Amino acid sequence: DILHVSGVKEVEEEEKEKEYSRKEFSYKSFKRSMMLPPSVDLDQDVKASYKNGILKVRLLKNEETITQEPPKKVIEVD
Repeated sequence: DILHVSGVKEVEEEEKEKEYSRKEFSYKSFKRSMMLPPSVDLDQDVKASYKNGILKVRLLKNEETITQEPPKKVIEVD
């Protein structure tokens, strides 16, 4: 019932001159965990995409949740 998301970004920079060569390496990582609501169908595959620095994660709902009508809100006016 918990979704774990993690990633690593590696950057390599190289500079070459006549007399020397320099290389720099940088590694950045992240890790996030979040509880999933009970409406998520844990038996379905998770779909994810990463574009322009944005991670989109798609989780499907249970069939029971989809067919249920949302509870009606009642606002009393005096």
